Amino acid sequence: CGVHRSLLASQLFVQNLGLYARRPKLLSASDDHVKVKFNQQIVYGAMESKKYGIPMIGGCPLAKSFQELSLCKSFLWVNLSRFSIQDINSVANVLPNGKVLNLDPEYILCADDVLDIVDNHCKEFELTSLIDVVKNVKMAGTGFGGYHPMLFMGGYKPVYLLLANP
Repeated sequence: CGVHRSLLASQLFVQNLGLYARRPKLLSASDDHVKVKFNQQIVYGAMESKKYGIPMIGGCPLAKSFQELSLCKSFLWVNLSRFSIQDINSVANVLPNGKVLNLDPEYILCADDVLDIVDNHCKEFELTSLIDVVKNVKMAGTGFGGYHPMLFMGGYKPVYLLLANP
């Protein structure tokens, strides 16, 4: 049975899109906007995943309270694959209507842009080789050069959306 499973897994090809979920930050309840931060781990992880053909996006609900979060219909979507070292620790200031006050417009995505990224920028992977890529992306984000199992416990981790081709 183990041989059969590994044979199936090695023959399954998927496309991948990575997503770093972000949470809105507020300095005070009277703020008229939310802040979304993109730290070193996220930028390095996005740069590394791009090398392998996995586009990385960021998503953040534009809510200023827990009550708003449950009903939130407005999100900030960002193309992290466009970020570079100069963007480490950048903070997007976003109004409740979704207008971004201080981030390069080339970084901002709408839902159609995300679909375009999937169609045009996602490399196809054999499922078994994807595991090594995920490890490499995690190591790049943590600043370590090699795999260490304890490093998978902390820090920021993207969600990988596996898209199978029929």
